[in-house]
Amino acid sequence: MKQRPNLWLVAALSACGPADRETAPRDAATSAEFTVSGRTCDAMTELWLEGALVYTQVMIDGAFDETVGTVTDGEGRWTLDRLPASQGMFDVIVVNGYDIVETHSVLSPADGGELVLREPACFDPPKVDVVTATWADPRAVLQVYEIPASALIDGASLPALDAWLSALTITETDVVVMGAGALDVFGPSSPIVDPSTAAGNAARLRGFVEAGGTLVVTDGTYQVVEALWPDQLDLFGDDAEPGVAAVGPATTLITSEGPLPMAAGWPVVVATGAGATTLLAAEVTVDQGLVQTPVPGAALLVTFAAGGGRVVFIAWELDAAWSEAVSDLVFPTVMPHKQG
Repeated sequence: MKQRPNLWLVAALSACGPADRETAPRDAATSAEFTVSGRTCDAMTELWLEGALVYTQVMIDGAFDETVGTVTDGEGRWTLDRLPASQGMFDVIVVNGYDIVETHSVLSPADGGELVLREPACFDPPKVDVVTATWADPRAVLQVYEIPASALIDGASLPALDAWLSALTITETDVVVMGAGALDVFGPSSPIVDPSTAAGNAARLRGFVEAGGTLVVTDGTYQVVEALWPDQLDLFGDDAEPGVAAVGPATTLITSEGPLPMAAGWPVVVATGAGATTLLAAEVTVDQGLVQTPVPGAALLVTFAAGGGRVVFIAWELDAAWSEAVSDLVFPTVMPHKQG
């Protein structure tokens, strides 16, 4: 997670910005200058680090002259320019929040020029397509984990969905997240589930996953998983009848990761298929009038491999049932990163 830069360093750097250097040029004997640039990775998240402070101290004839600094951009890149080659050795320091995360000892080129540090191993944020509707939008939760949605498909528009499915490829998208509101169209007459259109569209979505993509399905949109991988989720009631499994009560579930508030009508999974892994479960009682049915260990978070990719089922509505501890289990555990 991005942290706030150290305030005293920000103040120090702002007091000696580029305008100051322009009005006070260095002596001709020290006029040879060079630029050093690099890229910084967050060791904890394995994502490029944005907003980190990068600085060095310029010495002239052995005496402190100024501090030169910058801030890493959204891809972790930074550049320090107009450094005097006559100094020889520089210590370039990268600060995230109040922690020094990197220190580079840099030897300046004698005649100036540009010095580029070797890029570290890191990961780029995944390219995420979000399918949503007016009453459920998981983008806010993704943004908490600094995962921006690269595309938003309106789940209320069948033509838009069909066009998106037709163009869906692993080269353009890493992860597809289907919000709870997508149930409005991913029902029995949707372009995926409807027998008259399902073959082509299902093949596209299944092909995306099998080629290495990740499909994240939340809450009521469970019917997509049931339609494409029917052996992986054993749902409460008649699996073949849409909506029957959405009988989870409005309650706060006690999970191994802490409490999780649930709105009424979430799908109850009673068992999972071979090869599926349950990452989170809870004891649930389904109340149907006079009949109360206990479901011990109902699966709330399930993942399974499909070809070269992965399917993730989340029983709750991401943007409504918020729990930081539980969400920290979901992200980045089930959200892959594409290596940069």
